Amino acid sequence: MFVTVFSYRAKPGQEDAIVTLHDEWERDRLPKSKGYVSGELLRDMRDSRSFIAIARFESAEAARTTADAP
Repeated sequence: MFVTVFSYRAKPGQEDAIVTLHDEWERDRLPKSKGYVSGELLRDMRDSRSFIAIARFESAEAARTTADAP
């Protein structure tokens, strides 16, 4: 298993855009991502502009392939 972690800080008023971006990725890219296992988008309860996304892959190679895809 290989995990990637991303952190985001939304501009004021753009918090929903981060959620939309994550949802679009899962809808559009997930079916094309070989080796993707699961993922989560977490929002900081104390700071609604801060997010952490976690993506789990079968291997580092699968994560690289997904990251390198256009």
